[in-house]
Amino acid sequence: MLKPTANGLSEVVQPYADLFIQFDKVVKSCFGNELIPDYKEHIETFAKMYTELGLSVRATKFHILCHHIIPFCELKGHGLGVLNESTLELRGSVSF
Repeated sequence: MLKPTANGLSEVVQPYADLFIQFDKVVKSCFGNELIPDYKEHIETFAKMYTELGLSVRATKFHILCHHIIPFCELKGHGLGVLNESTLELRGSVSF
């Protein structure tokens, strides 16, 4: 029988729960309009945890997150929120 962790999750589930918690930190730190100063550390920690779980590093979105988001945010100086779909959709609905 699997032993529960301190929060009641099994030893098997806990690392995945931790991964989702870490991804939430990534989202909050760089997916908005502003960058939170420690966004790089959040991305790097997430990538390490993801890899340690043996999940596919060939996933396109994982590759983009690990190899392109930090340089892009450094270049632009803002978070990814200004590039979201709703901004583009809003521009398309404006009538002149």
